[in-house]
Amino acid sequence: MNILLFSGTKNGRELIPHLLYGNNTLYVSSASEYGASLLPESPNLIPLVGKLDQKDIELLIEEKCIDIVIDSTHPYAKEISLNILASCKKRNIESLRFERERGIPENIGKHFVTIADLCDYLNKKEGNILFTTGVKDLGEITAIVDSKRVYARVLPVESSIKDIDRGNIPHNQIVFQNPPFSFEDNLEHIKKFSIKYLVTKDSGKEGNIEEKIEAVNGTGIELLVLDRPDIKYNRIFYSRNNLLDYLATLGSRYGK
Repeated sequence: MNILLFSGTKNGRELIPHLLYGNNTLYVSSASEYGASLLPESPNLIPLVGKLDQKDIELLIEEKCIDIVIDSTHPYAKEISLNILASCKKRNIESLRFERERGIPENIGKHFVTIADLCDYLNKKEGNILFTTGVKDLGEITAIVDSKRVYARVLPVESSIKDIDRGNIPHNQIVFQNPPFSFEDNLEHIKKFSIKYLVTKDSGKEGNIEEKIEAVNGTGIELLVLDRPDIKYNRIFYSRNNLLDYLATLGSRYGK
């Protein structure tokens, strides 16, 4: 079976050893060189590096005779997931979604569907804001919210610095640090920057969301949650074993 895996998360990478069995050929797409460097070495694993649009994916499916596609990109990587769905539909092959369970119930924090709605809410409030939603959203955020109030945690890489500068955020309002972040880390950042609002995505247990909730509860600040995009996947799995069991039933379909 020829499998195309879009692996943008830790649980996606942990799936890889379980897909390298029998005569399977596994193509693993990573957006960055860093992501590709985390992949294991195997004669049956072929890494693909670089961002792909819908036409790129369609061509890849055709050229590599892909039998099935597994989307294990980040829960908030909406564009690539939509491109995967559209490409598979056009090429008439099945796509499976594998993602982490949600980690923030509706009754915890205040939830928002879009960044714009969240920022409009913040503009009616006062106080410093700690954004833990990633560097890519900072430009949109500072176009609505005064950058003097915006504090953020980002990866210590050159591309992050460029995004911060485009958002006109002073570097002394940025924590350059690799995850994971512990309860103590969250507490330190909240106190250091006199934070009144902590903004997060629902990145699940793997994203250390429990530590954020604990720190918010311990300091009495407000938790604001940007909910996951509403994407209609064809077939979604939250359990690795359930996904592997399903793949096992497909072996005979492809004669492998």
